[in-house]
This record gives sequence, structure tokens and C-alpha cells, in this order.
Amino acid sequence: MKNLFRLSILTCACFLFLLVINSCGKKNSDDDCPACPAVTSISPASGHAYDTITIYGKNFSSNFRTNTVKINGVQIEADSIIDGNSGMLKVKIPKGCGSGRVTVDVDQDLTNFGTPPYFQYLLKVTTFAVIDSFPPSAYSYPAGITFDNQGKLWLTKSYSLHQYNVQTRTSTWIWGDTNQTVVNTNVGYLNSNGAIKCDASGQLFFTSGNNPSQIGGMILKWNTAYPEPVAGAWNLNGNLNAAVGTSASFSFPWCLAITETNLYTRSLCGSIAGMFSPTQLRKIQKASPNATETLRTDTFDNIAGMTIGSDGKIYFSLSNFTGSCIYRVNQDGSNLELFAGSNLANGTTDDVSRLNARFNAATCIAFGPGGNLFVMDQYRVRCISPDGMVSSLRYSDGTYMNFGIFGSIAYDQNNSTIYIVTLNQNVYNFLIQIKLE
Repeated sequence: MKNLFRLSILTCACFLFLLVINSCGKKNSDDDCPACPAVTSISPASGHAYDTITIYGKNFSSNFRTNTVKINGVQIEADSIIDGNSGMLKVKIPKGCGSGRVTVDVDQDLTNFGTPPYFQYLLKVTTFAVIDSFPPSAYSYPAGITFDNQGKLWLTKSYSLHQYNVQTRTSTWIWGDTNQTVVNTNVGYLNSNGAIKCDASGQLFFTSGNNPSQIGGMILKWNTAYPEPVAGAWNLNGNLNAAVGTSASFSFPWCLAITETNLYTRSLCGSIAGMFSPTQLRKIQKASPNATETLRTDTFDNIAGMTIGSDGKIYFSLSNFTGSCIYRVNQDGSNLELFAGSNLANGTTDDVSRLNARFNAATCIAFGPGGNLFVMDQYRVRCISPDGMVSSLRYSDGTYMNFGIFGSIAYDQNNSTIYIVTLNQNVYNFLIQIKLE
């Protein structure tokens, strides 16, 4: 009888315990959770790494360092929660957390309730250094820039290929000619606007073969000591596709994007050469015999830059007299969509969402720290964050950084650093190092 009584008492106690837990915790079907923490606002709503923000809400732990605080899913270390009470927390923004929602959990049951406010993470320039300059000459300015998988920086400039040592700030000539003469009949010479990219295996690809009259165009790959033709011909102009890449033709393919299996570039349509001309998207298979095809039948006014996003899509910039924008498209050419800017309007509209932003002349584009897309945009470098906000790189006092009319961007993933070559014909051009956090 005593055992039965004890069992009844224990059963009641367990029931009451579960009732208390369920009344305080949050279930998927709950419409309300009175005891759950909730973030109602943050101030300021944007900031840089290590800045302090204040989080307002309710039901936080009064032992403020025991709260689990996250920005964009990135948990803030306990020692970076510097003050607080049950309705307020002051925290330092963790480096590289990115933009996203701000949440507070007390434990595994008492988790953030409701729709938390959004925080915009602003990249901060910690180093801005001009590490080299190039003399004024119509055909000596740097054009393409990339890092290989060994962390080496490569440049195309002066109709030649160079490797650049960032530590010693010296450039080593690798291949090409500075006098715009034909280096050899198979590969021609490197165009002043040659693009260069490296794939995941470390293979370098670059564009070549355009002379000052824009005749011909090639895609090459670097084979230790010499370039090997992949597609196109140095003295053949056009948009002919072929089952064998070297039988195809290209016109001024000055941008390049690389995936595991394919190369993507642009080619001028018709006889018009130079800026603001109709262009096509072209695809080249990386595997021999490097068959080529036109990715889409429509044309675009001056495709000026190209890269591959983490989503596997091809991103490409347009720059013309009536507008400047960035599109993205699947690798098979399907689902073309406007990503940022407008092809019907130019401008410098900043600190707005990507479709409301305006660009003057978006050229080279490259993904960098935190998944941000960097855009060379006529004297400015614009940044499109993963959440779609557009801003421009600024100095610490808020003034805009001023760059060349055009340029190229490369991202050193090992050091969270971007490198920019400015392209200002007939004036000095610069190689610039920018560290961000």
C-alpha cells in the first residue's frame, strides 16, 4: 500500500514537472511563449566588426553572459557580451559574422520567440595600400589579375603575362611581348584587356589574340612554360562554334569565368568593336577537344565582367550608355534574371537593396570575403552583400575610395584581402591592396 502511495506521488510530481516545462518552453504549435526570450529591437542596426550594439527585448537571463546571442547564426563569445539584464544586452559584433537576424536563447527550451530584427554587417577596410604603379602608356596598363591555388598573384599587362610577388613588390615576366608583335603563330600575343582566371586544380586560363584592330580572339591555358590554345584563333574574328575549340572563332573575349567542367566568356557580335557593343555569352568545354557553343541566343550590351557564384550561377555585368547592371543565369543558360542595378538607368545609388541600386559602369566583378560580390564601377568599388544590400568601399571618415575608370579584382582567400588593378589609360595605374574584416 505504501509503495502504491509513493508511486502515485511520484507520478503526480512528474506530471507537474512536465506541465511546468511545457508551459515555459516553446513548441512548434505554440502561438505564444510568455517565458521565451524575444528580441524586439537593436541599436544601431548596422555596424563593423568589434563595434558594440545594444539588443533590447524581454526574458533574457539576468546573468547576461549565459545568454546565447547570435548574429546571422554566428554565436557571440561570452566575453563579448559586455553588459546586460533581463531586457537589454550589449555585445561586440564578431568578425565576419555577416548580415542576418539577431537572436537570444536562454537554454534549449527557452529559445528566441517571434521575428527578430535584422542586422547589417558592414565590411571595414583595415588596410589600404598602393603596392605598385605602372607608367602611363596606352598599351602598358595591367588588365587581368588572379590568384592561383598556391596563393601566387598573376597579372596580364603590356601584352604579356607576369607573376607578382606581393611581399617583395616585384613583377616577373613570364610570357608575351611588349611591342604588340606576334609572339608565335599558334597563340598570337596577349591582348591589353586579357582576362585571367585560375580553376580549383591550379590551371590558369586567359584570353589572348586580339590585336589593336580587335581581329581575332582566343582562350589559352598555361602549360608551365608556354600557353596552349583551347579555343579560337589569334587571327580569326567571329562567333563560329565548333566541335573542336581551335576551329571556333571569338571577337574580343575580354572576360572569363570557370567551373569544374566549362569556361565561359563573351564575344562581340557583328563588326562593331570596343565598349558598348552587343555581346553574346559563349561556353567552352574544358575537356579536349574543347567544343564551343552559344549559351543564349539573345545578346547583351557590352558584357564587361564575369564570375561564378557559390550557388553555381554565372554572374555577369553589363555596362552601356543607357544603364549598368548585373545578371545571373544557370550554367545551361536557363533562368536569366536581373541581379542588381538596371539596364535602363545609370547612377551611384548606394546603401539600398540590389535591385534599387544604380551603377555607372559596372565592369570586373569578383566574390570576396563573406560571400560579398565586389564590382568595379567607374572610380568606385561597390559591394553587394549576401543579403542583397549595395554599398561602396569608404575610408574610415566615410568618404568614398576613388579608383580608376576601370579595373580588375582578385580575392586572396588566405588573407581576406582583395587586390585591385586600376585601368586609367594615359595616366599612372596602380595595384592596390585592401584588407577587409
